[in-house]
Amino acid sequence: MPATFRPVLTVPLLVATLLVSGCKTDEERAAGFLQSANELLAAGDTDRAMIELRNVFRYDGTNREARETYARLLTERGEIADAYSQYLRLIEQNPNDLDLRLRVAEMALKSGNWDEFQRHTAAAEGIEPRNPAVRALVLARDYREAVQRRDAAKRSSIADSARVMLASFPDLQVARRIVIDETLAGPRPLDALPEVEEALTREPAAYELNLLKFRLQVQAGDLEASGAQIRAMYERWPENAQVRGLMVAWLRETGDTAGAEAFLRRIAGPDDGAVDGHLMLVQFLRQTGGDAAALAELDRLIAANGATEAGRTYVSTRAGMVFDQGDRDGAIAQLQSTLEGAEPSQVTDRTRVMLARMLLATGDRVGARAQVEQVLGHDSGQIDALKLRGRMLIDEDKPGDAIISLRQAQGQAAGDPEIPTLLAEAHFRAGDAELGGQMLAQAVSASGNAAAESLRYASYLLQDGRTNAASGVLAQARRVTPDDVRLIGLQANIALQASDWTTAAQLLEQLRRIDTPQAQDTARRLQAALLTGQNRFDESIDFLRGLVTQNDNSAQSVAQVLQAQIQAGRTDEARSYLDGLLADKPDDRDLRLLSGTLDALRGENEAAERALRKLNDETPGNEQVIRILFGVLQSQGRADEAAEVLAAGLAANPTSRRLRWIQAGEFERTGKIEEAIGLYEQLYAENSDDVVIANNLASMITGYRDDPESLERGYTIARRLRTLNHPAYQDTYGWIIYRRGDVRGALTYLEAAARGRSNDPLIQYHLAVVYDALKRPADAAPHLRRALEIAGDSALPQMEAAREMLARIESGTPPAGAPDAAPAGAPDGAPAAAPTDPARPGTEATDG
Repeated sequence: MPATFRPVLTVPLLVATLLVSGCKTDEERAAGFLQSANELLAAGDTDRAMIELRNVFRYDGTNREARETYARLLTERGEIADAYSQYLRLIEQNPNDLDLRLRVAEMALKSGNWDEFQRHTAAAEGIEPRNPAVRALVLARDYREAVQRRDAAKRSSIADSARVMLASFPDLQVARRIVIDETLAGPRPLDALPEVEEALTREPAAYELNLLKFRLQVQAGDLEASGAQIRAMYERWPENAQVRGLMVAWLRETGDTAGAEAFLRRIAGPDDGAVDGHLMLVQFLRQTGGDAAALAELDRLIAANGATEAGRTYVSTRAGMVFDQGDRDGAIAQLQSTLEGAEPSQVTDRTRVMLARMLLATGDRVGARAQVEQVLGHDSGQIDALKLRGRMLIDEDKPGDAIISLRQAQGQAAGDPEIPTLLAEAHFRAGDAELGGQMLAQAVSASGNAAAESLRYASYLLQDGRTNAASGVLAQARRVTPDDVRLIGLQANIALQASDWTTAAQLLEQLRRIDTPQAQDTARRLQAALLTGQNRFDESIDFLRGLVTQNDNSAQSVAQVLQAQIQAGRTDEARSYLDGLLADKPDDRDLRLLSGTLDALRGENEAAERALRKLNDETPGNEQVIRILFGVLQSQGRADEAAEVLAAGLAANPTSRRLRWIQAGEFERTGKIEEAIGLYEQLYAENSDDVVIANNLASMITGYRDDPESLERGYTIARRLRTLNHPAYQDTYGWIIYRRGDVRGALTYLEAAARGRSNDPLIQYHLAVVYDALKRPADAAPHLRRALEIAGDSALPQMEAAREMLARIESGTPPAGAPDAAPAGAPDGAPAAAPTDPARPGTEATDG
């Protein structure tokens, strides 16, 4: 029967088929997958096409068509980092391909990866230097260098060259971006809008260009055009959180709060859907309707979701709001109740971390640590728990352990800017400023040049003296958020310090165009500073007095007038002006406080004391009043009365950080050393990031204690000071490492401290001790004489040691004792006077 033989015939045919297929080469398999990918792309099935392209690479990793197609698709999906890595693979295989070099250089330029941009630009220049696209990249490189050098003339010249190039080669987007950037930095940034629109005709999917177009339209006040633009962006990027937020902001700007709420409810979906959209709605309701509206929405969502993970998320969010409102115990109890019997999960872990943050804020470090460790016991890679553990370890002066925890977190969330920010804190705490700076730079990159991270990094660069680099960071950040008042304000400060009046004036004009109270206040202060900086005191004072009239004699505006008058040396004019205001408002407390302060500055101590005591009687515990009155009494040698004022102030305001800081100085002055150390310990435990308190505490425990544990703890606290170029900090760190035996290392710090603060007897004494230990008596003697001259009849015990040391040196007697021992006559070493005496004029960090 035919049926009987069919299987017998089929088996050989099947075997033959398998043999034939098994004979296909890798090249043939790759070609088949590539053909399949192209067919799927033609049919619009991008996802499956990308799978087929990855299959090509399994058999032919050098297939250029497949990799270029794959990189292009990644770029179109916005996965720029992955696309970039694909193009780098192509360049490895084709290092002299100009098109690939141009493409990668442009990608690096857009992402701000300057090292890569320069590398590929140099390679392209070596391949074909006269190519217009290559010349545009070279212009971009030169333009960035001009920006960093703050060479306005060079920037303008390069932008002109870019315009000339665009006239012949309008498709050169790199050249167009130079023109756009230079226009944005100029006095008429709105003139960049036509260039942005022209760029978008060639790159319609460029997100940053679309965003810039929208912001310029908003800045121009064109609500209709900006509305059309943000709607178009939402259609293209409906899942983009920033676009959604801008849509809501635009609706609110037009007064359509109901429309904004409806939009958020639409993208949030059903009540039992994904939580992210609903949490955005809750935040919006809190901004527009207050806490009551947000809590009502959360209560509705909690009821709709019950005991689900979404429900617990809303309970946690509600507890966070209650905590912020001040009911800390209630919020903590609510979270603890939610966690009772809860199975480990991502939501449970996030809730425990939130509870840990609350416990930490209330001072319960043990409870916070227990919650964090419970989360990490369940999931050793939980990002938020690792970050919080890192934060706590930094606070505990264990930066090495913190770095281990934070590195683990960074390995799983490289794009989280908070992690490198915390790593920077850990490295700074360990005294490694260079690594700390690198981490701050990483945070800027991870955040996409966000304002907060950029301000933090720019401030570090300024502290390090790298003004041009700081300006570059701020310029990049302003491309992302051009109207951020903080960024503009810091740029303006840099310009003022450099006497760059043109740039300061341009920034002033931009501030005036931003219709917010913060922007207008910053603009007023910048206007006054600009006039004063140019010695146009009359104009500055007239301008500020006009503001006082406009703001109904606000204390802040009046203080600015007085400051300008004092700067101009017109203290009598300041007194007359303030008296005139007080005649109209004799009971105004702010004006009376300014009056007492002005009297103190003018040396009219009796009048100042009378005014300040009256204010102090009316409102006991006011920090400003007590601080100024304390200083007035101290300046007259009435230390006991000053101490009484301070004690009464602390009784009325026992949690005041500033008053407790002053009290610590008083304790030391009166010889209550352990009480002073105890108070510094308390302040340090509350905020170990406070560098001034860290300096004072380290100085005191190593200055008045001699046990190894105190010396080690002082060094642990003081490590962060070793890269800070301030005499008080250099003295503290240098003296501590001297006491730990590093005599030569101490010399560098103490010499710098003595140069920076030549009128401090204890700093001069510390340097003399080190010179003496190094058998350099001829160098020690002048500093001992200087210390004794400055100290006069001071009862400082270190000055008695200085007299004995000087007498020994002058008699030619060699020093006795090991270099790492405390100097003879000093009470277990000597503290740095400047940082531990907050009442002394010239002491740094008056805010504690």
